[in-house]
Amino acid sequence: MKEVKHSGEFLSRAGVAWKVEIWQEVSSASGDTPADLDFPPDEPVVIEWDEKAKEEPIYGSCATIRIISPTDRAYVGLYAIEAGSVGVDIYRK
Repeated sequence: MKEVKHSGEFLSRAGVAWKVEIWQEVSSASGDTPADLDFPPDEPVVIEWDEKAKEEPIYGSCATIRIISPTDRAYVGLYAIEAGSVGVDIYRK
């Protein structure tokens, strides 16, 4: 089961609103409210796409998310984990 651990919104340079949710695989839901993310004004999210043919069935990407940490080691739970147990969903609002 996946549970949203962190969530935040930002505006692009073009004024488009975006929402970012960082989730983690958990054995049981905690019911906690997701912690807020604070983004820097310059390039908060960069999504890179590999060049692939249109007929390729899977078209993967890589996202770089820059966030401002409210305290030292506030996000240690995002990188001191089992590989593959954390993911991100990015929505255009």
